[in-house]
Amino acid sequence: MLGLVITPNYTMYKKEFGEPMYKTVGAVVGGYVEHVLPIYLPRPFCLLIDEEGKLNNKRVNPVASGWYSRVDPIVGTVVVMKDGYVDGERDIVGLTEEECDMLIADVVYMSDEEYRLIDEPKEEENAEEN
Repeated sequence: MLGLVITPNYTMYKKEFGEPMYKTVGAVVGGYVEHVLPIYLPRPFCLLIDEEGKLNNKRVNPVASGWYSRVDPIVGTVVVMKDGYVDGERDIVGLTEEECDMLIADVVYMSDEEYRLIDEPKEEENAEEN
């Protein structure tokens, strides 16, 4: 399933996630996955973040923080996906290409074009971005 990965280092990239999602997303965010609902991002979009990111002193993610709350910052690398249904059960589902492109345009606009879309980095590069 497709997700948009947004780092605190002003980069973002599209990534296909496999099952089990808690492991594949957890590897990207760098820890246990926490599902949060951003105030300033329309439903059904959600953010998947590192549950212990603040405890581990990860860098503030300006875009995710802007979407989530103007008071409580989000830290580290995040993955944007959607709330939905799989086999009739509530679950997290992937983005369409069109949704991903819309979110990319939103990130570029929100950051005054500071964020840039990159190719998916190698796994060892992900750990440095958190």
